[in-house]
Amino acid sequence: MFEKERLSSFLGLRGMAKAMASAMCLTSAMLLQACHSGRSPREACVPGCNADTGLVNINAATDTMIRISDLADTIMYFKLDRCAQKKAVTQAMYDGKRILVYDRDSLFFYNTDGKEEKRFSCPFACLDYDMENGKVYVFEFRKRLISILSDEGELLSSINIRSNLSGYYGHYFAALSDSVFAMAIPNAGGNDDALVLVSSKGRILDKRGHHDTFRPSGNTFIHNMTWDFPLLRTPDETLYCESYCDTAFVLRGNGDAEPLFVQSVLKKIPLECRPEVKGQNLNDYILKCKSNMWATPRYYVNGRFILAQYVYGRSDTDFPGYLLYDRKDCSSRVHKDTLSMSRLHMGIFNDYDGGLAFTPISQSGNYLLMSGAGIAQGGMSSRPKTLYEKGRKFGDALLPAASGISMDEGKEAQLTSFLADFDEERQTMITVLKMKE
Repeated sequence: MFEKERLSSFLGLRGMAKAMASAMCLTSAMLLQACHSGRSPREACVPGCNADTGLVNINAATDTMIRISDLADTIMYFKLDRCAQKKAVTQAMYDGKRILVYDRDSLFFYNTDGKEEKRFSCPFACLDYDMENGKVYVFEFRKRLISILSDEGELLSSINIRSNLSGYYGHYFAALSDSVFAMAIPNAGGNDDALVLVSSKGRILDKRGHHDTFRPSGNTFIHNMTWDFPLLRTPDETLYCESYCDTAFVLRGNGDAEPLFVQSVLKKIPLECRPEVKGQNLNDYILKCKSNMWATPRYYVNGRFILAQYVYGRSDTDFPGYLLYDRKDCSSRVHKDTLSMSRLHMGIFNDYDGGLAFTPISQSGNYLLMSGAGIAQGGMSSRPKTLYEKGRKFGDALLPAASGISMDEGKEAQLTSFLADFDEERQTMITVLKMKE
């Protein structure tokens, strides 16, 4: 049972449990106030990790290529029987025994041999997978319905949310416990709620509004919000990363929240320049964001790394860039590809087996997952074999897409063999990268 005082403290983002050492950092409350008042906290902490509080401050980075060998312990490839709809995979999960993929219409359960075992219809949903307890949570916004499944795809229970939620479909969702669920909604001006907590009885426990409210223009470009990942389940905790905010918070099942890291290397988009406020043409907006390097990150986090995958202007048609922070040595590096006429290898550089660049779409425990050839390849993302073996046509030129550089000839041979009998028309390729710890 939540205490009213705790909810007020949590959803108002006040009264943090831990105090930051005054000589090193702001207090938690001051840090949160800086984040949500628009003041940059980049001067708040020294670079690296504060040993007293655990707060990581990422305020500088070297411009250095990020490679798979920096991040990966190992990489695995899987061939899945293509789902009947042949839609793009938007979420994927892996637990060592099975692979789950979602295509905005249905959730599919596959074994590691790539055979479909179960499917669950859930259009326009958001998923969360608690691997430790073997439960999959599916939130369908249009139905106001939370479904709880076993890791084998059996429906265990359903929760109907009894109060309307403001905003648009496509809320981001996480199960903080079996009795408390969190939903986050990016700010489009017309939706009041930034973060909502719901009980297992379907009642809204409490909610808080966006810190920067505004009256939206006639066109809010809500379709462009697919890039945001406000809620993320890491191997150890659930994070809340509000859009246009430097700070990521750990959300606890009992209602507590505390800052985990502050990332101020990537410049945020000013409120007055967002298309939801100005109503400007989306292409013009993206070009302006590129020229000013205004970025929107999504995060992938484990005990060692904080990886920000970002685009300019929240465009999911842009080549993503990467910011990697390593807790082991407190180092940060940032890298973003530009269009090259020598090689179309966009993403985290593949020096592991000489294959395609890595662009994750989901995190599942210590695993990062990529579907097909990755989001940076756009319309060719479902053609990993073609891109690896032949490259990609660009105008009259045929450009290589694979790196051609491998630290281990044996791994390169394994990838070549895997793709040799891969059927792009009948199968979906899932790449699973296990992060170093």
